[in-house]
Amino acid sequence: MEPAMLTAVLLVLALQNVAQGDLFTSIAEMELLLEAEKGIPDLLDLYIERFQQRLDEIKQLSLEKKQQSNRSLGNNMRLITNPVSAYLLIKKLIEEWDDIKRLAGSDIGEELLNEISELRAMNYAKNPTTPFTDPNHPRARNNIKWYEDMLAEEGMKPIDYRRNIPPITNPRPKSGLDKNEHDIYEALCRNEVPVSIKAISKLYCYYKMDRPFLRLAPFKIEILRFSPLVVLFLNVISDEEVKMIQMLATPRVGNYGIGGHYDPHFDFARKEEVNAFQSLNTGNRLATLLFYVSILFVL
Repeated sequence: MEPAMLTAVLLVLALQNVAQGDLFTSIAEMELLLEAEKGIPDLLDLYIERFQQRLDEIKQLSLEKKQQSNRSLGNNMRLITNPVSAYLLIKKLIEEWDDIKRLAGSDIGEELLNEISELRAMNYAKNPTTPFTDPNHPRARNNIKWYEDMLAEEGMKPIDYRRNIPPITNPRPKSGLDKNEHDIYEALCRNEVPVSIKAISKLYCYYKMDRPFLRLAPFKIEILRFSPLVVLFLNVISDEEVKMIQMLATPRVGNYGIGGHYDPHFDFARKEEVNAFQSLNTGNRLATLLFYVSILFVL
C-alpha cells in the first residue's frame, strides 16, 4: 500500500475512534439524564403531599383560632388585666404568628425545583467544581496559611493567638450555707422556708374587737406567722368597695405594665439606712397592708 493511501486509512480509523468515544460519552450522560428524569415523578408526588399538608395545617390553625376566639369572647378584660393570662396571650400570638409566616411564606415550588436540581446529573452540570467544596481538598487546607498571613499583616503574632484569649468569667456558685437576701426572698416566694411544727401549733384565729366600731363588726383575723408577724384579715371590705378601689386604681395600675412591679425591694428602712425618711418628715414603716381585690384567672 502506498504511503499516501496508508496515511489516509489511519486518519479515517482515528476519526472513527474519536467519533465513537464522543458517542459513548454522550450516551453515558444521557443515561444519567434518564435517571434524573425517573426521579421527577417522585418529587412531584412529594410536592403534592407537602402542599396538601400545608393546607391541612392552615385549616387546623384557622379552626383553633376560631375556637379560642369563641372561648375568650366574654373574657376580654380578664384576658388583658390578669398578668399571667396576658403573658400567655402574648406568647401564644407570637408563636402562632411564626407558624402563619412559616406556612404562608414557604415556597414549596421553589423547594421542588431545588430538589430536582440536586439530582446527580443536573447538579453536576450546574456545579462542575463540586469536588473543590471538599473540606479536605488541598486548596482548602492552604487557606489556613492565607488566614495566618492576613493576621500577620495586621501585626498579629502566633503567640498572640493564645495570649489575647479573654478570661473565662465563670465563678463557682456560692455555698448553700451562704444565702443572701435575694436567695431568701426567692425561697419565700416558692414556699421553701417551712414553718416548724412547734410554731404552727401556736398559730390561731380570733376576732379583733379592740375598737368601739369593731364590737359591732369585728374583723376575722388569722395569724399565719409570728417571725416575721404575718396576719390575714378576712372579709374586711365589701364587693362595692372593691369595685370602687379598682376604678380609682386603674390609672396607676396601668403604669406598672403587665405583671406589675414585682422586683424585690423593701418598703421599710433597714438598720443600716439611717434617716432614710428624713426628707419626708416621717418615721420608718411599721407594717404593710395589702388588699386582695381580684381573683387570679388563667384562661
